[in-house]
Amino acid sequence: MSENDYYIRQKDKLSKSIEKFLKPITPELIDMFGNKEASAVQLKVKNEYDKLIPQFPYIGGDDNKLTSNLVQASWGLALYRVLKEYDIELYDIGKLIYLSLTRHFNKLPRFIRKIMGRRMFSKSKVIKMKRRAFLSREKKYPYDWVWEVNDGDGINYGLAIDYTECGIVKFFHDQDADELVPYLCNLDYVIFKAFGIELHRTKTLGCGCDCCNFRFIKNGTPREPWPPFFVDTAENVSANKTNQTN
Repeated sequence: MSENDYYIRQKDKLSKSIEKFLKPITPELIDMFGNKEASAVQLKVKNEYDKLIPQFPYIGGDDNKLTSNLVQASWGLALYRVLKEYDIELYDIGKLIYLSLTRHFNKLPRFIRKIMGRRMFSKSKVIKMKRRAFLSREKKYPYDWVWEVNDGDGINYGLAIDYTECGIVKFFHDQDADELVPYLCNLDYVIFKAFGIELHRTKTLGCGCDCCNFRFIKNGTPREPWPPFFVDTAENVSANKTNQTN
């Protein structure tokens, strides 16, 4: 499968995939628009996503696990595009995206989520991540992530991952959706809370920083991911409080 038609040849499968994103937030859409209009809104989101599929940048296809991150993040982009037409506030759009992912993980049995969390810290998993991170620094694909993985310090955290380039940040910038990216960054707290892993991050590319510095505490206490907590810095507290009251 060539780079040029990688997404096109999967269009039917990708088109159906967004239903997994929309179904969990159907009650909220009905509250916002009513039954009939909510169905129309969902159809518009699906159509918007179909328009995005041919625009997805190729970053290695099935050989790059982050391809799915780009594809799934764009579910939120399609929703954002449509709801902006209805003058829905960014904060409320971000909350819908948060609710969809949260409800997805809540459907998974707790023991499955714990196993997924433990695997992240396994020696074999870390070795694979380091190998992929090393290859990312070749920058073969312009829209790919660039990152590095380091072992924990043995005291404060168990694993460190630093991203200096993010495919979502780059693609969403092209799509004039920079303002949505911090809400997608916040989803990392949803994911790792589901896995039972405490995440600390003082910088994110989505908030205009020079990197995303993930620090993971294996047996820590995951923070609540909503209201959104974009980065763990004092400078960000006022911005978070503003968002929480919108």
